[in-house]
Amino acid sequence: MGVDLLQNLKTWRDRIYGLGVLDTYSKEDGRRIRVVNVIAAVTSILVAIYGIVFFLISRNQIILWPAIACTPMFWGILLLNHKRRYDAARFGLLGIFSFIMLYYGSILSKEADVQVLAIFIISITVLMSKPDGDKLPRGSAMVIPFIFLIVVELGYKYNWGFFGLKAPMTAEVLEMYRWLIIPIVVVLNYLVVSLYQKGIEDLLVTLRNRNNTLRKSRDENQKQKKQLQVNSEKLAEEVKARTAELDRANQSKAIFISELSNEISGPLQGILEVTRQLSDPASGGRITPQQLRSIRANSDELQQLIRNVHHLSEMEEGKATQLHLRPFEIKAWLDDAIRYYSQDARRQSVELLKEIDPRFPSAVITDPDVLGDVIHHVLSNAVKFTEAHKSVRIRGFMNAGKLFIQICDQGTGIAMDKIPSLFRPFDQGDREICRKYGGSGFGLAIAKRQIELLGGDLQISSTLGEGTNFLISWPANVPARVGV
Repeated sequence: MGVDLLQNLKTWRDRIYGLGVLDTYSKEDGRRIRVVNVIAAVTSILVAIYGIVFFLISRNQIILWPAIACTPMFWGILLLNHKRRYDAARFGLLGIFSFIMLYYGSILSKEADVQVLAIFIISITVLMSKPDGDKLPRGSAMVIPFIFLIVVELGYKYNWGFFGLKAPMTAEVLEMYRWLIIPIVVVLNYLVVSLYQKGIEDLLVTLRNRNNTLRKSRDENQKQKKQLQVNSEKLAEEVKARTAELDRANQSKAIFISELSNEISGPLQGILEVTRQLSDPASGGRITPQQLRSIRANSDELQQLIRNVHHLSEMEEGKATQLHLRPFEIKAWLDDAIRYYSQDARRQSVELLKEIDPRFPSAVITDPDVLGDVIHHVLSNAVKFTEAHKSVRIRGFMNAGKLFIQICDQGTGIAMDKIPSLFRPFDQGDREICRKYGGSGFGLAIAKRQIELLGGDLQISSTLGEGTNFLISWPANVPARVGV
């Protein structure tokens, strides 16, 4: 039962403490409302108790009835807060305390020290007012206790009573009153100090939380600043690298255009030379087999250049090449290609050697144009860069479900760090060597992309001064009932 009583008292205390405080209010506004609630509730109890005690000591009703009357007034202050009439509650509380000071200060003598309540009234005025609020109400609330205090002091000087009321007291009773009033003032001021302390503690907690938030925000800003600096430096490096890459690309394209013009001018000059010869009256308008072969060879070279440029434009635009798969007589095509390049090889005193594994199929399912272009780019490169009295070896074999065509030349060779650049359009491994031997600089880049469309790969290994090894591979797709 005792536990239940304490629990009920605690519940009532919390209800009184929170009267009129809404969740939407700020912490500071809620604190001021609770200050009024606490002081009103505690003082109502103290006034009632001390009014009865003083009456029992003095048997004087002019001390008892005002005390009893003030008790419901303090509870009226709580009701005003509950009705959210906060300003009325604050001024009402100050008015009740001022009345108590004036009334009991007037009917009792100066020795009772009732005027010390003025200090308490001024203290609670500061507690209940907004620091940054309207100065007029706050100033008025602090002036009222001073006015009542002056009236009390004048009453002592001129021996006034409260509307003629004066409580006759012996010296012993007044001394007892004084000692009883002192604890009231001590308790009330202790209450004020406690509320001040609670407000300061709340303020310190708020400041500590804000300081922690600011510290975290500062640390986060520093972290973001460092990250931003790192990202900025990284972006600057990327921009610098990208700019350099674009500069190299633009330079390579400029060189490509210049060299492509030279590549086109060669076969065009050959065709124009034959045309001039046929225009000569001495020729009689008859074309010789040699002239016919020259026209055909130069036309084929021009056609191949145009096809390369077309493939290159598709690569640059990211267009997908449409494959047309059908049976392709790979062995017969290789024989024709070797015979075709043998003419150029003989002019350069280069020997072409063919080595076809018996397991290599005679026909495959593929896109003949795409695969033919790949072998053409690699084989023409090998013949072009092989010096006189050396050889180019062509091997065909099958292994692990894949077909391989290996083309090994004995040319100048390529440095290992230059090999990746061979697969970039407009780039050539060694500009000086390529200027010597000619070439547009995008044949191998096209070959790499085309063999990848067939699901294959083009790999290059090389040794400077000894030659280069090209290995073309793609999945073996052999037609049914085709021999090897």
